[in-house]
Amino acid sequence: MTAVSTSSYPRNRAYENNVLPDQGDPQVVWPKNTAATAAAVAALAQTASSPRFKQTYPPAAANYLAKAQLGWQFLTNAIAKYGKDGAYQKLTHYGDNFMHDDELAWAATELFLATGDETYHQKLKEWFDPADPATRRWGWWRMSECYGNAIRSYAFAARSGRLSADRLDPAFLQKCEQQIDGAGRDTLRWSDQSAYGTSFPEETKHVRGGGWYFSLDQAFDLIVADQLSYPPSSDPRPRFIEAFIANLNYEAGSNPVNVSYITGLGRKRQHEIVHQYAQNDRRVLPPSGLPLGNIQTGQPFLDLYKSELGAMSFPDDGAAVAPYPYYDRWSDTYNVSAEFVVVNQARALAGLAYLAAQTPLCNQSWRPTAAQITGLPSEVPDGTPVTAQFLAPAGFDMSGATVVWEARDQNPASGNSFTFIPRSNGTQWVEAEAYSPDGRRVVALQEFHAANGLPNVTVTAPITLAAVANSGQGMFVFRRTGDLSAPLTVHFNLLGTATKWNDYRRPEGDMPDTMTFPAGADSITLTIVPVATSLAGLTKVVTLALISDSTYNADAPNAASITLQGVGGSLPAANPPPPATNPPPTSAPPPTSPPPPAANPPPTSEPPPATNPPPTSEPPPPATNPPPTSEPPPATNPPPATNPPLANRSSGGGGAIDGWFAAALICLWLLRQRRRHS
Repeated sequence: MTAVSTSSYPRNRAYENNVLPDQGDPQVVWPKNTAATAAAVAALAQTASSPRFKQTYPPAAANYLAKAQLGWQFLTNAIAKYGKDGAYQKLTHYGDNFMHDDELAWAATELFLATGDETYHQKLKEWFDPADPATRRWGWWRMSECYGNAIRSYAFAARSGRLSADRLDPAFLQKCEQQIDGAGRDTLRWSDQSAYGTSFPEETKHVRGGGWYFSLDQAFDLIVADQLSYPPSSDPRPRFIEAFIANLNYEAGSNPVNVSYITGLGRKRQHEIVHQYAQNDRRVLPPSGLPLGNIQTGQPFLDLYKSELGAMSFPDDGAAVAPYPYYDRWSDTYNVSAEFVVVNQARALAGLAYLAAQTPLCNQSWRPTAAQITGLPSEVPDGTPVTAQFLAPAGFDMSGATVVWEARDQNPASGNSFTFIPRSNGTQWVEAEAYSPDGRRVVALQEFHAANGLPNVTVTAPITLAAVANSGQGMFVFRRTGDLSAPLTVHFNLLGTATKWNDYRRPEGDMPDTMTFPAGADSITLTIVPVATSLAGLTKVVTLALISDSTYNADAPNAASITLQGVGGSLPAANPPPPATNPPPTSAPPPTSPPPPAANPPPTSEPPPATNPPPTSEPPPPATNPPPTSEPPPATNPPPATNPPLANRSSGGGGAIDGWFAAALICLWLLRQRRRHS
């Protein structure tokens, strides 16, 4: 698993900070380079060599392998022409720690395992020595990025059924297994060094680093090492599992601030996270199941408050003597140093899936079924209290379950019922999610209407194109409901890329920002015409957005757009969506002028581009030497939580990796799809 050097970004701005992902901007996809190509080659070949995938989807497996081999040909041609270093082009800091060397090693590994062709095998051994400290990040972080992918795939090639053991190089295989064992022991040692059991690296502590650290992501190396075979007299695998559970406990809430660093868990839940969907959907709480950074160097820089939050910490986070306790630093704040990427989530989910598969829960039959919300009327007067009740589906045990409620304009609440007062006119939504101690969840959604007695006003654009060439006119139509006996004046904003007066106006020559319904009228029309001189060769958009008033409600649809086409202007593929009706909280927007990414991000994970890190969050790589791989674990260990009952575990269960890791990624995809459509 890795981040690769290819990206897409909004075409016309730095951040899509005010729209949902499915309503995002036109994107610019950065061109592929050798790193991105090599990673794609590796992923295609790895999938194509999976015995289960080949059995289930033989045509797709053959096609994937053929495409991977074409990609390899592109890589070898580029290297032959420009040299190995000369062929590489850096696009971003993502995946650039080893240039493209780690991706190339991974690609050679997967093609060898998929084909058995010694050409790939020899190229792998020419390019990569697993025992070389230069292939570790900062000289001490084993299994980093695509080097880790290559090591895992080679080490478990025979046990996963990809290639017979006699085709592997025994010396190279031993080096791979030594690195897996070393990474597991490093992670165990770091867990032992923490009173809370989290595997925060000692080397990072030396420089007071932090950020982008996720306990379960870090603990993935323990689960991988647990797949190796060990002599019975010196088998560290029980302690690997203990350390993994300690990391799980820390991330789930057994930490100094009593916060679950997984959204959707616990009673003290984080509201503000760096996540495009969470920032722009209608809910206060973010979607469930997202990891949050566990350790932070301090309070973040925010565009609104600048460095004020950090200045309020006492003792100072950066004090040379007796600073604010390191593990106690947390705030419910927009903080990019706590932002995850899918690699962090996938590694955590893979470890959890493996552990769960060793318990009786693996045989629990479960298909999500919808719950119900009862007790809500179809319509109530505005300001009237209502009480919603949660009704679980048949077979769902509510004893010990927690129900979390969200509703329009309301703060989240918990309990089997939810009493609240609608705060606005129109359609009200109520959502509830119940989760049981064994992890099962059911959800329910209900809508009703609240009326405040005021008329409802809407706006549409039946004519959405006004072209200069044919003397076209655009038209906005306002409609109202309720009492029509008196005149009603409505207010609106004029938004979009077009400028009133300059680019458009009424045929009368003016451009008002109010319109008045005459007494007895339930509709009125605002006609606009494009201005030829300012629109020559251009196409622009005007969006009219209603503003609610004490005398009426701006009901849906409350915004409409018209495209203005000058002579020679080209039409867009589709009309742009209206402005977001629920932009992110103004208290924590992404900074408009982010500092450049630091040259040395924290040594605990691959961070996203830095947009608001505190000044002390990007330490230089530590100068300390890596610990010897033979260092035994300390004799003492903080007492772990009671282990779940484990099924019979045979020595060296590496054959399970192929199945449970693929299942974990599928579960991750299904979870994201469910949240997207909820």
